[in-house]
Amino acid sequence: SNTSAIKQKLTWLQDQLSSLKKSTAQQPPRGDPPRRTLSEVEAFIESNRIDDNAAADLRRCTEEIQRRVIAQGPLTTARNPSSALIVRIRDVRAEDRRTCSRSPPPRPRSPLRPRS
Repeated sequence: SNTSAIKQKLTWLQDQLSSLKKSTAQQPPRGDPPRRTLSEVEAFIESNRIDDNAAADLRRCTEEIQRRVIAQGPLTTARNPSSALIVRIRDVRAEDRRTCSRSPPPRPRSPLRPRS
């Protein structure tokens, strides 16, 4: 039911928050950019019962893509969590490509004037 799915997502979010609180103690000094810890990715893989191939795909992603994929929530209600993960990764990468292709084209350079 919808209520059980909401409860499951809430539990997952609480677990992720707890994991984040633990990892903040291990973060680099303030001047460095934040980094997704390997343990967060591994926890996501384990808690969602992701197969080896899909897990390898997630591990190969950039930290930004990993963050965006994991932020979409658990895959425990998916019929095939590994396939669902691969689709998420593909969709996030496709969104990146669409965003990049929407950027305005470079302004044309002004023509050079002949020397007088």
